[in-house]
Amino acid sequence: MAQRYEACRTGSVRGAKLAAPIPGARPTANQCTSDELSRKGAANSIMRHSVSSLVRRTERELIRARTGEGRKRAQARGVRFGRPPKLNAHQRAEAIQRLSHGETTTAIALTYGVDATTIGRLRSPFGADAIASS
Repeated sequence: MAQRYEACRTGSVRGAKLAAPIPGARPTANQCTSDELSRKGAANSIMRHSVSSLVRRTERELIRARTGEGRKRAQARGVRFGRPPKLNAHQRAEAIQRLSHGETTTAIALTYGVDATTIGRLRSPFGADAIASS
C-alpha cells in the first residue's frame, strides 16, 4: 500500500500499473486526491484516474460477492426468482385438459385472462402430462 501511495505522491506513471483490487484502496484514493496531487501534471491525472478506477472495480466486486451470497441464502430458503407464473398448477392442468378436448387456445385464454400464447406454451413436445405435473 505504501508503494502505491508513494507512486501516486511522486506522480509516477508507473504507479498506474499497480492498480489491482486490494484492501485499503479507499484510503489510498483519499490520500491521492489531496492538494499535493493536484499540483502535479498529467502524470498525476493518470494516477488519479487509475486509483479511482481501482476503487470502483473493488466496490463492484464487493457488491457482486454480497449479491451472490444473498441469492444463495434466499435459494436455500426456497425463494423462487423470476416472474411469477400467470396460471397456477390447477389452471394449467385444466387448460391442458381443455386443449386435449379440442378447445381453441384463444377461447381458453379468454377464460383465464391471459394471452393465447401463454396457453399455447402449455403444449409440450414431451406431452401434456409433463407440464401438468409441474
